[in-house]
Amino acid sequence: MNNPNPYAPAGLDGAMVVEERTSVLAIVALVLSLICIIPGLGVLGAILAIVALVLISGSNGRVGGKGLAIAALVIGLLVSAVWVGGIMMVSTGLKAMTGMFGGSTASLLKAAEAGDYATARQQLDASVANSVTDADFQRFVTTYQSKLGNFQSVPTGVGELMRAYGSVGQQMQGMQGQGNQGLLPLPVQFSKGWAVAALQLNPNGGGANLAPLNIELIASDGTKILLYDPAANATPAVPGATPATPPATPAPAPAPAPGRP
Repeated sequence: MNNPNPYAPAGLDGAMVVEERTSVLAIVALVLSLICIIPGLGVLGAILAIVALVLISGSNGRVGGKGLAIAALVIGLLVSAVWVGGIMMVSTGLKAMTGMFGGSTASLLKAAEAGDYATARQQLDASVANSVTDADFQRFVTTYQSKLGNFQSVPTGVGELMRAYGSVGQQMQGMQGQGNQGLLPLPVQFSKGWAVAALQLNPNGGGANLAPLNIELIASDGTKILLYDPAANATPAVPGATPATPPATPAPAPAPAPGRP
């Protein structure tokens, strides 16, 4: 005959009471999932949440925190989806930018170095293409080749483009300022190193190809080489001058009166 334990609490009949503890892994998973500003932590939080759910289910009630693990799993998956979508959007945008502006910049530099100024001129916005002379292209190529060497390439892949932007960080810092607003920086590799091609875009739109109005190369030491100077090609106006008026046409002589010689 089994006698009840006299020292056991009343109503429990001597059964051992095990206090439920919250899963530390579920708490860690939730914390990682909530830190959404760091990419990859959402995925890690979701993985730890799944592990926590498995351990909680097999603990026979000794471990709790199932709600925390489920919340960590849902938040981790949502944060990861946002990061993946954002990375895909950035990647697509960089590819589009490289394909649109990188190709035209490479074509312009290659054609200019080969002396094919007609092809190089086609890579510029139609509103300024005829303003850039052959002498402008010659001076541009001669100047940047003495500083940067021959043109090599423009980054094409997203990874290559990101590494290239890291290589020209100093030149891009030199572009900061009100006078450089509206310029699109594009890394360009020359035989003597990297440079930034600051593309001046038409603020009014330049058609479907979005060709640049002008190009300025910025070397690692801050030297700036402009394709052409619009002010130098324009005819300067004299301050305070009034436009010349054509000479007056002399009035015809009066016809002689009738009867007079």
